[in-house]
Amino acid sequence: MAMYVFQFGFLQPIASLVNSQIPVAVFTLILILVALFHNEFKFKRYVVIVSIFLNTFFLANAIVLSPHARNILAVYVEFLAKGLSAFVIASLPVDDEELYSSFLIIAVVNFFAIGLYPFVSFLSSMNYMRFGYAMLPSVIMFAYALFDSKFRSVFWLAAFLLSSLLMLIYGSRGTIVALLIYPVLIFVSSKTISAKKKLLFLVIVTTLTLTIIEFDLLTKGLDYLYFDMGIKTYSLAKLRMMIASGLAESSSGRDTLYKALVEIIKKSPAIGHGVGATQRYLGEGYTAHNIFLQILVETGIVGLICWSLMWFFCLIEYFRIGKTRGTGFYRIVTMLGAISFGRLLVSSDMWLRPEYWFFTSMLISSYVGRNRIGSQAPRRRDLSSPHFYP
Repeated sequence: MAMYVFQFGFLQPIASLVNSQIPVAVFTLILILVALFHNEFKFKRYVVIVSIFLNTFFLANAIVLSPHARNILAVYVEFLAKGLSAFVIASLPVDDEELYSSFLIIAVVNFFAIGLYPFVSFLSSMNYMRFGYAMLPSVIMFAYALFDSKFRSVFWLAAFLLSSLLMLIYGSRGTIVALLIYPVLIFVSSKTISAKKKLLFLVIVTTLTLTIIEFDLLTKGLDYLYFDMGIKTYSLAKLRMMIASGLAESSSGRDTLYKALVEIIKKSPAIGHGVGATQRYLGEGYTAHNIFLQILVETGIVGLICWSLMWFFCLIEYFRIGKTRGTGFYRIVTMLGAISFGRLLVSSDMWLRPEYWFFTSMLISSYVGRNRIGSQAPRRRDLSSPHFYP
């Protein structure tokens, strides 16, 4: 599982050498085949049901919108390679202890594989967007290790600080959204952080925020990096613009895109315009850059209601995981939830984001395993300091 999640990062040196993302696609296929072989090619019932439903959904779209069948087929093929493959991998049985340890090990491998991106030319397959999101899971795993009594050391502190700086300076601004969602999930769902500590945390965060605003510390810090240190990256430039001119000016055209999507939604608000509608109306290179707008464009209010019910179920299961699964499993689910929704709120396409389908499948798999007759709850393992994480 860890290799699947991190492969979009640590395989980029090889992808650059061959000037293609084919190595990632081949590696994905190998991982699936090996995983299924070890599981004797058995699929959980929910995987079969969801796969049948989604395949039928795409087929129905292709039939109803036959003039656009090629466009729908293109989305479908990418969904099979990225979304459905992640859904299948995440459904396989896993040991909570091994899951966390493997994610931490691969996070280190990933960091060393792509950490030189800003300073070398051989990682030509990466851009600021791909780099930022590829580094993000390593940043979060290093944060976990930093506060673990078992792993706490200067190495993890240095790894966390360096990976965070590289991601924020040279990566996509969208990673900041995921980093904001991540502590909120931890804070809200934690069962070991007392109400007093939560209140103290809110007071400290509020005080720091007001201090930063009052003394304009964020602008001064960005100006220091951009002008004094000469780190004139795209991400820093956009952050400076966002603070100085507002979100619209720094949105890289998202404000115009969102307005166009709203107009498309108005034409068929109830049931939408089908899969790939954004690409059909605005051009092949476009994606909705917001999961809610994408759902409304493709399946309308009916689709949004269906997805909202699904998300509500997943949210309930997420809170239950802290009680029924090991700490390691809870942490990985939290990380993937923050990354997937953090990214889909401001970029990409939900059919093409493997981490979103990975996260969804892990939650459904946990629910199925917990409610199976005669099943035993997986062993819990407290990897964390009780002062920081549940």
